[in-house]
Amino acid sequence: MLPISGSNVPPISNASTRSNLLTQVEAIHEQASGEGQSVVQVSESCVVSNQLYGESHTVTTNFFLTDSNSNTRLIFERLNAHAETTRYKPLAQLGTQIEELRTAYLNVLEEVDEIRDGLALYIPSEGQERADSKIAFTLIDKVREFLSSSKKVLLLLGEAGSGKSTFNRHLTRILWEEHQQSSTAPIPIFIALAEHTPSSEDLIESYLLEQKFLPEAITELRKEKRLVFILDGFDEIKDRTQAFYTQNKLDHWKNAQVIISSRPEYLGGNYRSQFQKRGQTSTLQEYWLSTISDDWIAAYIQKYIQHTQRTEWSLKRYQGALNNLPTLKEAIRRPFLLRMALDLLPDLAKNKSALLTRIALYDAFISRWWNRSEERLQHIKLTAEEKDARNKLGQHLATEGLKASQEMAIALTQNGLVQASYDLEKNEVVPEVWRTYLNKKDTEKRLLLFNAPLIHRGQHYRFIHKSIQDYCVARAICSPQFSDAQPCVDAVLNQFLLVDEALILDFLVERVNQHPVFKAHLHAWIEASKDPDAVVTVGAANAMTILVRAGVGFNGADLNRIRIPGADLSYGVFDSAQLKGSDLSGVNFRQVWLYQANLSGAQMVGVQFGEWPTLKEKSSVYSCVYSPDGKACAMVFGDGKVCVYDTSSWAKIHTLRGHTNSVWSVAYSPHGTQLASGSFDNTVRLWDVQSGESVRTLRGHTNFVSSVAYSPSGTQLASGSLDNTVRLWDVQSGESVRTLRGHTNSVWSVAYSPHGTQLASGSDDKTVRLWDVQSGESVRTLLGHTNSVWSVAYSPHGTQLASGSNDKTVRLWDMQSGESVRTLRGHTDSVWSVAYSPSGTQLASGSRDHTVRLWDVQRGESVRTLRGHTNSVWSVAYSPHGTQLASGSDDGTVRLWDVQRGESGPTLRGHTGGVRSVAYLPHGTQLASGSYDKTVRLWDVQSGESVRTLCGHTGYVYSVAYSPHGTQLASGSNDKTVRLWDVQSGESVRTLRGHTSAVNSVAYSPHGTQLASGSNDNTVRLWDVQRGESGPRLRGHTGGVRSVAYSPSGTQLASGSDDKTVRLWDVQSGESGPTLRGHASSVLSVAYSPSGTQLASGSGDCMIRLWDAESGAPGGLTLRGHTDGVCSVAYSPSGTQLASGSDDKTVRLWNVSSGQCLRKVEGFRGAVESVAWQGLPEVEYLLAGGRDKLVRKWEVKKDGGGYKLKLRWMSVHEELTLTDMLIEGVIGLSEVNHKVLKQRGARFSENSVLNFLYKNMKA
Repeated sequence: MLPISGSNVPPISNASTRSNLLTQVEAIHEQASGEGQSVVQVSESCVVSNQLYGESHTVTTNFFLTDSNSNTRLIFERLNAHAETTRYKPLAQLGTQIEELRTAYLNVLEEVDEIRDGLALYIPSEGQERADSKIAFTLIDKVREFLSSSKKVLLLLGEAGSGKSTFNRHLTRILWEEHQQSSTAPIPIFIALAEHTPSSEDLIESYLLEQKFLPEAITELRKEKRLVFILDGFDEIKDRTQAFYTQNKLDHWKNAQVIISSRPEYLGGNYRSQFQKRGQTSTLQEYWLSTISDDWIAAYIQKYIQHTQRTEWSLKRYQGALNNLPTLKEAIRRPFLLRMALDLLPDLAKNKSALLTRIALYDAFISRWWNRSEERLQHIKLTAEEKDARNKLGQHLATEGLKASQEMAIALTQNGLVQASYDLEKNEVVPEVWRTYLNKKDTEKRLLLFNAPLIHRGQHYRFIHKSIQDYCVARAICSPQFSDAQPCVDAVLNQFLLVDEALILDFLVERVNQHPVFKAHLHAWIEASKDPDAVVTVGAANAMTILVRAGVGFNGADLNRIRIPGADLSYGVFDSAQLKGSDLSGVNFRQVWLYQANLSGAQMVGVQFGEWPTLKEKSSVYSCVYSPDGKACAMVFGDGKVCVYDTSSWAKIHTLRGHTNSVWSVAYSPHGTQLASGSFDNTVRLWDVQSGESVRTLRGHTNFVSSVAYSPSGTQLASGSLDNTVRLWDVQSGESVRTLRGHTNSVWSVAYSPHGTQLASGSDDKTVRLWDVQSGESVRTLLGHTNSVWSVAYSPHGTQLASGSNDKTVRLWDMQSGESVRTLRGHTDSVWSVAYSPSGTQLASGSRDHTVRLWDVQRGESVRTLRGHTNSVWSVAYSPHGTQLASGSDDGTVRLWDVQRGESGPTLRGHTGGVRSVAYLPHGTQLASGSYDKTVRLWDVQSGESVRTLCGHTGYVYSVAYSPHGTQLASGSNDKTVRLWDVQSGESVRTLRGHTSAVNSVAYSPHGTQLASGSNDNTVRLWDVQRGESGPRLRGHTGGVRSVAYSPSGTQLASGSDDKTVRLWDVQSGESGPTLRGHASSVLSVAYSPSGTQLASGSGDCMIRLWDAESGAPGGLTLRGHTDGVCSVAYSPSGTQLASGSDDKTVRLWNVSSGQCLRKVEGFRGAVESVAWQGLPEVEYLLAGGRDKLVRKWEVKKDGGGYKLKLRWMSVHEELTLTDMLIEGVIGLSEVNHKVLKQRGARFSENSVLNFLYKNMKA
């Protein structure tokens, strides 16, 4: 054939057909005019026209035969088919395939009811930059900023039902519309990950292949098109730990960006490193969907009413119903739950006695769904067989449907799936349990499948929302009508561990609080596990996990021989619990409370405490560093030693001696074969790691060597000195090859850039200098710090530098421009050390304020403060894998921190600062606590739940007191005010102003009409509670008033002061009566006995004095025993005992008559600042709050000649507590955990543990 174009058609010999052919060719060329290109070929038997359109190179082929011979036609068709498959450019089909993607996507939006309704009701989503941020923004605006930036990946995080998928679908629809209008706009490719079964680790390429894109077309797509991949539901795939950026070859997609949505709890700890190229933190953006606001809810309700045309309820009525149900309103601040609530509220509101909670909404939703199945079937033409099946199901359709939903959900969850799939050709169904519902022969099952709350697309079924699947599993374990049942081997609770199923656990926690019978049932599972022959360990582990998550305490419980392998006991309270001989294999003990518990003989293989042992030395730790392979950690000390530890056991491998003064810095060579140390003896020493021998001493500095660093190649070493210079050394020869001068004061830190071409140094001259390693020239000086620069560190990719300074800040510098891009504030003293995590997403800083802070590099925010050191933190270092951080301190310890810990703990229901004051509601159902976190919290006495947080004070809350009738609460603060709160609503009803300094104490008169307040302004004020006006001011103290108390009759007031005295006042006249003297320090607390005849005072002099309340004469007894100041005293309701809380971190119980100390309560991690009593007919309770942020409640019982205290509950604690835990003969405890337990105060026999370790090693 001869290719021709235009009118240059050669003469064709067959004249009889010529005119017709030319007519066809001309018509073809008319059609192809404009931007289209055309190629025409002519032969004696045919004319072929290939037309090429647009930038997507769409090809249309037309051919016309001049010969009617059928063989010619057949041959040509085959040739043409071959040409299309072998000769077309890959891009030739892209336009069609991309259009097919768009059409398919838009069809889904219309075909799936739940998706269509979700978009019809769409209200612009709000977002925030981190989970705890208070600043919200319009999410789509920020996403557009991302799309116009150079960033590669956007993580969109939000809880289940927060609207991630709806936002993603809305965004995709908008982007498709924009692409239709302009070919330069990006092409959005939406991938519902739950519906995609990847054929390889590369999710994106696997999806495109699934959509029939040829590999060549994908290659061209990478080069030619601007794309936005929107990956919805990353939490719903199996392999969530993959290195996403690498495995999906994002670097190959030059013109593409990726948006990934996920629930955060499924990502793990150091998740950001998965989604970015190593060291390139600037390529990743992260946003969180905000909890929906009241304005958002109002806009949604209005749209909902219009869309559903449900006019019987107005916006005002819906808002009123939600406002009357504050607990429900807070629970539904997610679009999915809000829609559910609006659908159900009109019916639920009719039952005024029903408790409306989140799980109640799901109960009503799923019940309504199945109750309406008959109605759905009436709209469908059923076969005779299907009608017969419906009639057989009859009234049981809803009941059987619920069972079917649960069975489907269980099968999915048990297999780690969110969708079922089937392949008729291969006869494969996953999970297999679903086969019965896909069997054409079982019509009843098919009807149930059709009616279930599922989305059906192609060969896949999934629940309309993942939370419905989770709910169905939870419902199978405990339904709304749960009745008592004995543990059964076949029970759902006993089929698979639920520790990683957060929402299922949350649903079951609600059931625990709803059904006492279910709570007892879970206890029965635990009890059943004591039988060694019972196959109930999975059920028992789940039961314990649920109960602990529900805040159920096991104080003093008999848990001997229970078997709960794999359970999650995080944050659980097991005070004095008995766990002897129990199987605790693989149990998570993170931040558990095991004070005085007994775990002797327990199986403890694989247990996790979430902590590593603290390494203790006798001298200050100035520097620590991990070896490149992470198998060793070197640290240097003020006594001149260099020590090397094995990180698997944290046993000391080497002690390197040779320096004659403190060693200030240590560094491993890149290959890990050599160590360098810099000392105050003015030298640098090089050590052989294998032998521990000193192989070379580098001399040349004329003052202390403060810092050493190897070049990335390992051939050169840099050292910084107090002689104001930096020296570069040849590692092989030990020669000083260059001296870098320019700093005008001591050099404290040096660091090589990752490429080794540049060196940074920080100095007392307040600057950071950047040096060219080759020439030794100073190429840039970074100015900004206002004091000495103690530490410098390059980010892993070298694009950023961090510096820590004596000005208490960390600065981040852009290495391209030399500009300071961010200043990190939070430390309250000098920052001695900074270090980047291996991924570059996190920065650690150690400070003179005794803390280590972890910072989010991208946002510049402090994400965690690590406390535990008791002196300056000189050094911080990440392990090579980034999971652990080591910090060295002046307190002589190296602490090891878990920095990857990403599992969510309990929602913090406690104070975030120390507890200064506690008080019981007079009727005993509630208690209040005031804190250094500036809040007052109200607690349910029975459950220990925090039921309300009262916010308003702008300073520490020093004192709280209930009015005698219990309707009002008063609080005193260092913001100089007293606030009165309505206990029922939690509203602040009045603020009393007048004091000119902190208010330390408040107390109501017995009749509740008057309130007394004591202040650091040396006065006591008496307030009219009704009017909020200040009455008499009681003057006489010459120091701050620390405590006030009314006598039971209300005629007298006592006040304790920093002037070391107690004053008694006549309430009526305001006159000062007797002044009680005897204390040698501030009087911190005063309290009257119930009879009013005696007064107790606690003082900073460590003593408690008892006084005659009428005369003020000493009562003859001084109670001694505390070793630090007595912060609080309180009489028991019977008046026979006195409780005291002290700065010595103890509570003591005293016999008032004899002065004998009846009981000493230990286990506090800070001063006990407040104690209070509650008296009931059968029992008395003692309450204590202190600097460790906890509120504790004990039951006090007479036990022979003494008293026994049983911890009833405590607020959420934040630390692992193992003091006096008994560990004798435990099996399988690792050497590292052995050290942790020992350091945390556990008690056990060394020989018993070593014997078991030896047996385990032999086994």
